[in-house]
Amino acid sequence: MTSPAPTSDPIWNAISPRRNHRGRRQRGRQGPHVRQFTANTIVDPEALFADLAVARMRGWTIDDQERAEGMRCVGAAVYNKHGEVIGAISVSGPLVRMSDERLGELGPIVKRAAAEITNGVGGIVGQTNSN
Repeated sequence: MTSPAPTSDPIWNAISPRRNHRGRRQRGRQGPHVRQFTANTIVDPEALFADLAVARMRGWTIDDQERAEGMRCVGAAVYNKHGEVIGAISVSGPLVRMSDERLGELGPIVKRAAAEITNGVGGIVGQTNSN
């Protein structure tokens, strides 16, 4: 999953309606310009939207060296009482410690932790982050 900015940004993008700079919902498949931080950053809009759709269904995101070479991360959203994203939590580590298998283990753990935080602040888990 691409991380066009810190891990919370792909989480936000994955589960929130696309909005323009004035907070209005965007129409169609256009989105903001994506800054390329590394060779792994997905900047093609169609590829990015496809990657975000996977993250939306799974309920957690992966940053696979998109923000910093040699670093990988998994993250999940925290919601308020309206089911809106108010934050995110993530676990990051060096590539040598964050294998595909390890990401697959950590993703659901981070997702559950985000759901617990959501419940703790009186929030409701959004539809895209339910178990």
